[in-house]
Amino acid sequence: MYTPNVAIALNTAIPASPTTNSVNELLARLQGTLVSKEITLDTLAGNQWRSCFTLTGSVILRKLYGIVTNAATLTNLTGSYFELYDGANQKFLTKNTAVLSNAPVGTLIAKTGLLTDAYVVNSNLTCSVSEPAVSGQYFSECVISQISTGANTYVRFALSTTDNPIAAKIMVYAEYLPIGSGALVAAP
Repeated sequence: MYTPNVAIALNTAIPASPTTNSVNELLARLQGTLVSKEITLDTLAGNQWRSCFTLTGSVILRKLYGIVTNAATLTNLTGSYFELYDGANQKFLTKNTAVLSNAPVGTLIAKTGLLTDAYVVNSNLTCSVSEPAVSGQYFSECVISQISTGANTYVRFALSTTDNPIAAKIMVYAEYLPIGSGALVAAP
């Protein structure tokens, strides 16, 4: 049961102005938008990149994580990482040293640190705890921006493998807050 003042505030229509700080608008900004894309890893031995999300404008990337959903052939997956790629330039979102070799279905991967840290691999075979590298930091916040030339900009998953071929799937999730009209959508 809400007090009358709280009930009135919560039932107020969301204003069209992006500068009005209504209760509803403040709650919406705290939550962020969650997008997901299942990527298929299916190449012969070597390097591989899979586009997860297309970026327009700028966003605050609050969370970036994935869950292994198929590990048919996942015996050797090394040097994996998340990156921002605009067709010509790559910017690491995580360090390129994470290892997913022999990860079972249900394994969680998550960006919990700085750009210079590998993503965390939490196997579902044991209990595990991961936390941000910086005290008080919210999971893995960073700001990412699209290049201004109109080229497509992607959040990608990259890896190296000696599996010939590798056969696995990862459901990748991103939670973000838009800056202006910025957005992340599942990549084609």
